[in-house]
Amino acid sequence: MHFCHIRGVHPAPDLFMYGHRIRCVEETRFLGLLFDKRLTWVPHLRTLKVFCLKALNLLRVLGHTSWVADRATLLRLYHVLIRSKLDYVCEAYSFA
Repeated sequence: MHFCHIRGVHPAPDLFMYGHRIRCVEETRFLGLLFDKRLTWVPHLRTLKVFCLKALNLLRVLGHTSWVADRATLLRLYHVLIRSKLDYVCEAYSFA
């Protein structure tokens, strides 16, 4: 992955490892974070939003009166499904 803040078109560097060319990619995942080449965090925040909205919809279904899930269970599910994802490395992408 080639990180660069330069605007405009510029060629990717030719990097080789053990005689094989390493191709440059637009985004890559490392330790659960999605890095893009300009370090804007937009792809990571977009996937995080989609995941959290799906989990929130699950909590809405479980919190409906017909399911009768108690408050403690819903709060525990919130902490496990949503809050843990939001808190993971939030200091790193606090600049986004």
